[in-house]
Amino acid sequence: QKNARKADRRLKELAFQADEDKKNQERLQELIEKLQSKVLTYKRQVEEAEEIAAVNLAKYRKVQHELEDAEERADSAETSMSKLRAKSRSSTSVQRTTTVSSKSMSRIE
Repeated sequence: QKNARKADRRLKELAFQADEDKKNQERLQELIEKLQSKVLTYKRQVEEAEEIAAVNLAKYRKVQHELEDAEERADSAETSMSKLRAKSRSSTSVQRTTTVSSKSMSRIE
C-alpha cells in the first residue's frame, strides 16, 4: 500500500507537471504567433518605407536633372546676352566712329 500511495502521488505529480508543460507550450505557441505577426507587420512597413524612399529618390533625381538643365539654359542665355552686348557695343562704337568721321569730313570740306 505504501508503494501504491507513493506511485499514486508520483503519478499525480507527473500529471500536474504534464499539465503545466502543456500550458507553457500553449503560451509559448501564442507568443510565437504574436511575434510572427509582428514580424510580418514590420516587413510590410519596411517594404512601404522602401517604396516611399524609391519614389522620393526618383523625384529627387528628376528635380536634380531639371535643375541641371535649367542651369545650362541660364548659362547659355547669359553667354548669348554677353555676345549681344558685345555686338551692341561694337555696333554703337562703329556708329559713333562713323558719325564722328562724317562730322569730321563735313568740316574738312
